[in-house]
Amino acid sequence: MWLQYAVQARDAAPVKTGSEPTAYYSVAFCRLPDVPMVPRAKDRRVGYFETPLRVGGERRANEATSVINRWNLSRHGGHLMYYIDPEVPKLFHPTIKKGVESWNGAFAAAGCGDGVVRCVAAGDADFPTD
Repeated sequence: MWLQYAVQARDAAPVKTGSEPTAYYSVAFCRLPDVPMVPRAKDRRVGYFETPLRVGGERRANEATSVINRWNLSRHGGHLMYYIDPEVPKLFHPTIKKGVESWNGAFAAAGCGDGVVRCVAAGDADFPTD
């Protein structure tokens, strides 16, 4: 399923002046593959964490490409842990935690359960010592 949107900020004038830019964006949904966690080529238009690699073969020159990173939650105890670097000022810790853990609503809606994403900072009991 492919959805395309166009949005524009409201102008105070009763007639559209064209001074506000229009932003266009697209959202694509697809069925999950039968073989889970198959690497997927990155799309430069979308922000992903990515891994660079070289692809080649017997009759093909090596080609630089990148694939998006995916996480198999079943291999990670059913959750993702986000660590706040100790160098980040403590003033920002509550806001960062709130932002990171707000993703739990999206994971719950996708059927992954509650508390999928956790966020810890230096000083928390779950923060690693290494």
